[in-house]
Amino acid sequence: MTSDLELPLLPKDRFQLFLKTPFKSWTLTVERIIKQRPVAIVLLVRWNNTQQRVVKLYPIRSEVWIDKSAFLREREAYKSLESSPGVAPRYFGQCSATVIYPPECTIPSQKRLKGPQYAIVLEYLDAEDLMPENLTLDAAFMAAESFRTLHRLGIHHGDSADHVFLRNIILLKNGEVRWLDFERAGFHIPKGFYTNERLEVEYTLMKALRMPDRIRFGEALGLTVRPETSVAE
Repeated sequence: MTSDLELPLLPKDRFQLFLKTPFKSWTLTVERIIKQRPVAIVLLVRWNNTQQRVVKLYPIRSEVWIDKSAFLREREAYKSLESSPGVAPRYFGQCSATVIYPPECTIPSQKRLKGPQYAIVLEYLDAEDLMPENLTLDAAFMAAESFRTLHRLGIHHGDSADHVFLRNIILLKNGEVRWLDFERAGFHIPKGFYTNERLEVEYTLMKALRMPDRIRFGEALGLTVRPETSVAE
């Protein structure tokens, strides 16, 4: 178990991960740690000789682990998106995941991530964060349309933008985009929340585009095209 504030320590070099479902188990090699936060740890694993996948696990932080919301929300979001390919990475299901510390590992026992953790398995995509510097008009349209798909399916992302640009969206090598990280997602909430979140995403995309792409994007989505336009207006 880890405390609410302290991140567990993981081996620096390649280590193994034991995954288990009610019907099958795997021992996989972790190639690298993609991201580590208190709520979740994202690992890139070698699934077989030709495939890589992402395992996202959610550290148990108390004896009872009352706060399961991040895992439960993310699992529901990815399951809901299985019928809409191209919006988010493909979902392969849930499992338990146990970090296997090698015998020579010197990390103290109290600093380790012990025992099975709830986890989900996702498609690995070679991509980078979508940013104003790599945003194209096509990517903006895809991001806006896929975000509207989320809302049509009743998914309120809940963590799609910050004070600078969008969050939790990646740009693939082929120019497509995918939304990620549904730990704060909401479902079946009042309609106004969807409208506000969608407008925030669309205006953020529009303001990051250069003219005349900004005009084309705004007109296509019915947005007011002004450099100072904000969602609050």
